[in-house]
Amino acid sequence: MIYADLGSIKVFGLLDRRSDLTRDQFRRHWRTTHAVEALKLNGFFNGYIQNHGADTDPPGFARACDGVPEIWFHDPAHISTMHESDAYLSAAYVDEPNFMDGRARGVMAHDLTRPGQPDLAGTERAVKAIVFVKRSTTQSFDAFAAWYGRQTMPVMDLAVPPHRHLRALAVDTGDPTAPPLFDAVEEYWWPDQTSFEQAWRTGMLTEEATPMIDQANSAGLLCEEVHVYWPEGGVSFG
Repeated sequence: MIYADLGSIKVFGLLDRRSDLTRDQFRRHWRTTHAVEALKLNGFFNGYIQNHGADTDPPGFARACDGVPEIWFHDPAHISTMHESDAYLSAAYVDEPNFMDGRARGVMAHDLTRPGQPDLAGTERAVKAIVFVKRSTTQSFDAFAAWYGRQTMPVMDLAVPPHRHLRALAVDTGDPTAPPLFDAVEEYWWPDQTSFEQAWRTGMLTEEATPMIDQANSAGLLCEEVHVYWPEGGVSFG
């Protein structure tokens, strides 16, 4: 089978719902009306997932936002080109205030673990937890990146391993006055809510991760994953 290459850059958006909308109204608009507008831009990106925030939050973390789009690109130039295009500015950009409070914040990152099959996407009860990791103030970005790049296990002290575990490292801005919003992103999947709760417990970091991560300024989101634009044949591991 020939697998699709999603590209080397992934953008995690952090969307806040408009204050006069319920979470259900926010999720409905994003999943339907806005998804149609976003799909008009699929010539710019290679994969697009919506993560719809649940009504409950992962213990141990402040709620990151109400929804997280994950969008894969071949390089940063494609991101800029999309955001400057008439196709975006005349459609998806115009629609954002209809369900969002302000514009999306975001993290540009490199996948350290490539998405692969099989996964739990599309299963009715699958639960996904996203952790936006903020490094400790005692660690430079380079020191944190070197440490995080060596890791293969979750930074969370889990009672049982997740069904899947993906890791991404933020792209360093190179500007100390404008560092990445978060320094890494961890994603975990479980078959259902009960499995998540048994594994997650109170949401503590591992002993090794504790001195490297500022948990108080990290954030989390428990969510449902929706594949909006995804290669039918799967994606590559390398």
